[in-house]
Amino acid sequence: MTSLKKIDGIYHTPILAGGKKKWISTGATHKAEAEAVLEESGVDKLNVAAKANNLTQRAIGQILTGKNLTCEKALEKYQKLKAVSKSAKTVSNNVLVVGNWLAEAGLQTMPPSSVTVDHINRWINNPDLEWKRSTRLVALASVRSFFEFCGHQGWIVTDPSQLVELDYSAMTHEQKEGNEKQPFTEEELARLLKALRNDLKLAAVKKHELFQDASHILFWLVAVMVSKETGLRLSDVAQLEWRCFGEPGKLVVWTEKTNRRIEHIISRDIQNIIGDVPVIDPDYIFPEQRATIRNIAKRSLLSVQFSRLLDRVGIKGKSFHSIRHFKASSAFKNIKKEDLAKKLAETLSMAEIATLLGHSSTKTTKGYVHE
Repeated sequence: MTSLKKIDGIYHTPILAGGKKKWISTGATHKAEAEAVLEESGVDKLNVAAKANNLTQRAIGQILTGKNLTCEKALEKYQKLKAVSKSAKTVSNNVLVVGNWLAEAGLQTMPPSSVTVDHINRWINNPDLEWKRSTRLVALASVRSFFEFCGHQGWIVTDPSQLVELDYSAMTHEQKEGNEKQPFTEEELARLLKALRNDLKLAAVKKHELFQDASHILFWLVAVMVSKETGLRLSDVAQLEWRCFGEPGKLVVWTEKTNRRIEHIISRDIQNIIGDVPVIDPDYIFPEQRATIRNIAKRSLLSVQFSRLLDRVGIKGKSFHSIRHFKASSAFKNIKKEDLAKKLAETLSMAEIATLLGHSSTKTTKGYVHE
């Protein structure tokens, strides 16, 4: 017979829920009546079933892996194996998000097969979270990536994350709306490039307030110029190889995030400034910045440097990624000016710009285009 405990004059019985013991009221004030209620309700059988299910899930983990697989161990394997197929930054972000969630929910020592829809739903749709809609979507995508991996490894039979959707009633209007990323204007980029060129001239005669030597200023000058013409991400610019400029007037890059090969026709200005970069590594144009971007713990330092550059020239609310938005928007505007039917021109522009930016879908590209 299940144990009974009197709470505030009413007999309560324990039940197992999610691996934890919870006390529920029998509604009886007399023990004999409470025992009769328990016998009729079959709570004993429910508790046995709960224990059996927990044992079964752990047994599955042991059978499939040869040891007691926990979410924590599964996440370690995810980090190690996924690094082969995804970018280091993406894997690192996913591991951070999933790891924090597992710790908050107390799921680290549970097998992946024991995680339920409710475990995920309570976290991602927590009304007390200040996360915006976009942040919640990214977090949910991280969890789905983890469980997709577990499914491919055969550690789970069903994927609970696929049944979770955002509960918009749990978010405020501001959280739902978010802030649209704004592109640079032509004037802002001109102002930034002018400041960097002036800095480069002055670097030889006086100490720069942000950088130790002229090579750092040269990197940012190249980065802004290249991204303005091509829309390349900061991580891709930092890892440019000399071989990327092997053909005159052309830039060929394999992108880090999507592993896509993209080609760009580049201006004489970019070709000339690349020729001004001193060769200190046989393969990479900017080995110092490449080392920074490849270090998960340090790669944000480049974004911080760029933010400080923007502060110096009085540009607010932008990031390096805003140059990518500028490229997409300007390309869309230029293609629309072509002598084509309006509908056809818009269709062509999205497909062409998607190829230009290395996007796999025009749906992603549309988020970069600003009228």
